[in-house]
Amino acid sequence: MVRLTRNFHVVYALVLTWSAGTGVIDEITIDSSAWFVVVCTYWVTIVGVFYDRRVAWLLSIIPPASFTLLWGRIFFINSYMFATGHEKYLDSPATIFIVFIYGAVFLLPSIILVIFSLLILWRNQKIIHQESL
Repeated sequence: MVRLTRNFHVVYALVLTWSAGTGVIDEITIDSSAWFVVVCTYWVTIVGVFYDRRVAWLLSIIPPASFTLLWGRIFFINSYMFATGHEKYLDSPATIFIVFIYGAVFLLPSIILVIFSLLILWRNQKIIHQESL
C-alpha cells in the first residue's frame, strides 16, 4: 500500500503540474503563480515521501486535502444546481459532464490520496507505539 500511495502521489503531481503549467503559460497571474509554487512544493514533499520521512507524509496530505476542499465544494454546488434545475444547466445541459470530468480528475484522486496517506500515517504510528512498549 505504501508503494501504491507513493506512485499515486507522483501521478497526481504530474496532473497538477500539467494543470499549473497550462495556467502559467496561458496567463501569468498571482493565482497561477501561487498554484505553480504549491505544485513545486508538493514535488519536494513527494521526494521526502520516497525517503519515508514522517514529516513528508504529513505535508503530502496538505495539497490533496486542499484540492479536495476546493473541488469538492465546486462539484457539490454544481451538482446541486443541476439537480434543482438552475438556469445555467437549462441553457447548456452538457455542462454537468464537464463538472463530472473535473471531479474525476481532481476530486476523486485527491480523496483517495488523503485516505491512503492517513492510513499509512496511522499504521506507522501504531507500529512506533507498539515498539515503544
